[in-house]
Amino acid sequence: MRRQLQTVEDIIKEEINVKEIEYVSDDTNIVRRSARPNFKIIGKKYGADTQLVAQAIKTLTHEMVRKLEQSSVLALMIDEKTVQIDFEDVEIISEDIEGWLVASDAGVTVALDTELDEHLMREGLAREFVSRLQKIRKESGYEVTDRVEVHYCTDDETSAALEAMRSYIGMETLAESLERGEQPLGVDLEINGRHVNVRVQRV
Repeated sequence: MRRQLQTVEDIIKEEINVKEIEYVSDDTNIVRRSARPNFKIIGKKYGADTQLVAQAIKTLTHEMVRKLEQSSVLALMIDEKTVQIDFEDVEIISEDIEGWLVASDAGVTVALDTELDEHLMREGLAREFVSRLQKIRKESGYEVTDRVEVHYCTDDETSAALEAMRSYIGMETLAESLERGEQPLGVDLEINGRHVNVRVQRV
């Protein structure tokens, strides 16, 4: 599975807009697992020992729950007796670590770090800005090879973010210049909650 993912890693990163993909063999640091008894099942299976089994299930560690998920059975010592716990005897509870979104399916766990630093927020703004400029270019009937000049009007914080990504914006849109003005002269855009007025002219 890892080899297959690595062959299309660049496509995955582009499509879901992530910077890096890290492969780990153990998900202990990104998700916490616990278990609770499935009383509908264990009541019939264990009879008078149901409460003892239920209490043992509640005390299962993350590692024990993972082992149960992987092998579908787990041997526990309960009241000096060895009892086999089956996967159907429990309900697995997964608790995501703060700042991460986690999903598991078919033995694969994926965790997405959703914390955004200043650079990532600027990059996200620039990517959306580029997308809007490309749309304006297309609607204006420009050829894909046409060089353009971009004039924009926005607040200081948004301008600083765009200026920090000037090279990227210029490369992606073939903009020979990216100039900030004081007066709105073009199209009003709402980008990630920010207002930007843009004018695109063919050189």
